[in-house]
Amino acid sequence: LFAYPSLYEMDNRQTLVDLQASGQFELGGRQHDLSFGANWSKSVLDDVSHYGQGIGTALPPLANWSGNYPMPAFDAAVDGSAFTFRQKGVYAATRLNPTDRLKLIAGARSTKAESEGTSYGVGRESSASKLTPYFGAIYDLTQNLSVYGSYTDIFNPQYQADIAGNALKPVEGESRELGLKGEFLDRTLNASLAVFESEQKNLAEVAGYIGPRAYH
Repeated sequence: LFAYPSLYEMDNRQTLVDLQASGQFELGGRQHDLSFGANWSKSVLDDVSHYGQGIGTALPPLANWSGNYPMPAFDAAVDGSAFTFRQKGVYAATRLNPTDRLKLIAGARSTKAESEGTSYGVGRESSASKLTPYFGAIYDLTQNLSVYGSYTDIFNPQYQADIAGNALKPVEGESRELGLKGEFLDRTLNASLAVFESEQKNLAEVAGYIGPRAYH
């Protein structure tokens, strides 16, 4: 086991804006629900690492070590990050009521994510966008018991870097669910039974280190 002392300073400023609207409309003599919205976010990260003297110093055998370590001077080297991550999206969803027992849900979201700047000497330039749909249905078997199913695409931008310092591709995949839900005892008892499956690709995992920088 070796020592790796470092002193960190970090400032992360986040700004988020979210606008939503919802209402009802009439189609086929029945009332239906409609909602839509837009959101925007910006995250600015600045961090500085002050590396301490004695990096790589071998520690005593753990069985005989008290855990004490002398405070070093943090002037061996300085590195850090300064990058900005932006994300914006628009979405719309509707809940249709074709019959008293059947409810259909459909929606879609358009997402765009961008990053710029550097992290420990590596550029963090990336841009990704995708349209992700959502579909669902609910059918009332009885007054208290309903069966439902849903499907959605997964799209989640990520900022982790690979061994070359390039940002990884966004996480993509699919999620499916099928279940039963019920309300009993005058709605004082809720119960549900569900089976679901999610598949994700490109999910970041730490694969190693180059000096102090982890790559994925």
